[in-house]
Amino acid sequence: MESQSIEVFAGKRRSAGRAAGLLIGLAVLALGRCVHGADVVVDSYQTFQTIVGWGDGGGFYNGIAGIAGNMLDPAVVNAINYQYFDYLADELGLTGTRTWEVGPRIDGTGMDHGDCDVIDWSLFESNTLPASTATNLLYFQNKVLAKGYQPNFYSSPTYPTLATLLKPWVLNHPGERAQQIWANALYFKNTCGININYAVIDNEPGGIFTPSLLADDIKAVGPRLVDEAGRISRRV
Repeated sequence: MESQSIEVFAGKRRSAGRAAGLLIGLAVLALGRCVHGADVVVDSYQTFQTIVGWGDGGGFYNGIAGIAGNMLDPAVVNAINYQYFDYLADELGLTGTRTWEVGPRIDGTGMDHGDCDVIDWSLFESNTLPASTATNLLYFQNKVLAKGYQPNFYSSPTYPTLATLLKPWVLNHPGERAQQIWANALYFKNTCGININYAVIDNEPGGIFTPSLLADDIKAVGPRLVDEAGRISRRV
């Protein structure tokens, strides 16, 4: 009898608990209906920035490479790559990408004979840019242009650049770093028909790449890009 009473009491407590939970839930819903949040008004005529396009961190333009690229017929590789680039431009709306600097020598030597304003093109190491990569970039550029948009490419230091970038005669000589940037843009323009729009002084700078060092590099490359404005189109 005592056990039965306890069970009945426990059942009543559970029923009371469920009822209390239900009442609390109804109270919360009622309160939610009574309390209104702040109204958000979007003025479509007020703008804060202009987004001219968007791109990726680099790499897609390599397309099919490596073993697969070497085993397939070039016509097949190009057809697949172009279908891939069409999708990026038509479906995703991609308008730009990161590219890699070409010209600085892997052996760590310079591209001039002591005058950073005069480059010796025979020392310019252009073979660090595969022909297929240039072809793919040009196809993508023309694809974006055909859609009525401005393609954007920005060059960034890569392995050949890093072979010299930390050497004192480049690190502490803004004119030499400037030469690597404007020579790269000039080569892309004259040889590949590709406009490099933006330059990276140093990718993710830190450590020895102090703000003052970067400022000196910008001061050196800016006037040179203005001088080359008739041959290249570039912004820093």
